[in-house]
Amino acid sequence: MSPVRTLLLILPLLGTIARAATFAEPVRLTPSPATEVALAYTTDGPLVVWRNEAGTLIARAAGGSDEHLVASETQRIAVAAIGRGGLAVWTQTSGAVMVVRLTGDGVPSGAIVRLASNAAGAVTVAASEDRYFVAWLSNLGEVYSALLDSSAGIQVPAMAASTQSLDSIDELRSASSGDGFAVVWHRWSPTRAIHALTFDANGTPASLVPMVIEEDGYFPDVTWNASTYFVAWGDARGIGGRTLTPQRDLGRRVRVTGEEDVVPRIGWDGSAYDAAFVRYAHPRPGFSIPFMAAQRFRPSGADLENLGARAPLLPGSWDLDARDGRVDLVVASSDGVTLQTATVTTPPVRSRAVRH
Repeated sequence: MSPVRTLLLILPLLGTIARAATFAEPVRLTPSPATEVALAYTTDGPLVVWRNEAGTLIARAAGGSDEHLVASETQRIAVAAIGRGGLAVWTQTSGAVMVVRLTGDGVPSGAIVRLASNAAGAVTVAASEDRYFVAWLSNLGEVYSALLDSSAGIQVPAMAASTQSLDSIDELRSASSGDGFAVVWHRWSPTRAIHALTFDANGTPASLVPMVIEEDGYFPDVTWNASTYFVAWGDARGIGGRTLTPQRDLGRRVRVTGEEDVVPRIGWDGSAYDAAFVRYAHPRPGFSIPFMAAQRFRPSGADLENLGARAPLLPGSWDLDARDGRVDLVVASSDGVTLQTATVTTPPVRSRAVRH
């Protein structure tokens, strides 16, 4: 079957999703291909950074029109924001972990700071009200972290956060509780599993031994819901999740989707969770096409509403940010980088059943 005919078969499905959408039409931030994208929210609006095919890190405010060069020869990227500015983080082929402040417009501000020279994989950053927490995978298989103030000054230098060698791990993701942080990742061998570490406000881990969140999962993400962390991941049954307290207590597992959905990006919009992930359409047996999907769900895992992501086919990288009443989704693909926003409302409270 030709690619054109395949697309014709899948378009009715995407049209159905679009009609149910609460997302506004996507805004194209750049038509140039991007391989990785990250999103943070400043008091002036979304701040987006992406890595192009040449390895150049670029930043842009969603409300602006100019792209700003941040760094070249980057390997992995991340971004977080405090107030009207942000912090861009990236790794290089040399193993360097670099950071620089960004204005709300995405303009680099101040000196570039080298945090370490031992990176060998993904990097992540989370922000509280007055500090940034950066974590990365070291070349010895340990998770390292550092703590910076809002001006990118180093408060706690790079140090090992785990005592165990964790080879074959990837996809570090982090979140802030306001006075602490959590980091999650997946491990490919010897068994596939989701691990986590929690930290206090000073960047001190609750334990140097990573805890197992899920024994068979991959590509996790984590968010804070004003009282506890929530970790989501993909597995053979779709997307699962469970809560995690700063003291490392685990809640029961919930099932967010029952589809073959993968790589969730999640946030908390003040009253419900929001998730963006890849879903597969099957126009004919043995053939599938990935596309973006998004939904809101209750803490119990129950589906609340379809957010209807209006994103391109074959997404390469995506990120989601949620806050009270608002969800932003940025997607990178060979067609460029797009950003879309949804305004959400408090979910209705279900009446309590009366026993007879």
